[in-house]
Amino acid sequence: MSRQHVNRIIAAGSVNEILEPTGSKPIPERQARTLVPLLDEPELLRETYQAVVASGKPVTAETIRSFVGEVRKVIADDDSLLEMLDRALLEASFKRTPDGNWQ
Repeated sequence: MSRQHVNRIIAAGSVNEILEPTGSKPIPERQARTLVPLLDEPELLRETYQAVVASGKPVTAETIRSFVGEVRKVIADDDSLLEMLDRALLEASFKRTPDGNWQ
């Protein structure tokens, strides 16, 4: 096993350690590696993963990668980031009525 591969496995393990308090079972290494760019922000990593799960989309490495990409685009503006994650969780939990309200 190469050193690079071992480092990837260790990083994926670190992601799973951060996700553990949320009650999620360990996610596959490939999926965990896509969350590695958010390791420095554990709360953001947890919320991003929860938004992926709540989105109703299949939880794949590609889906997680797209969410992480969106998070990284707006990471400089914390208000936009929180708003984006809140909107993703809200849309996954409720349905929007024709008048624009949530039910």
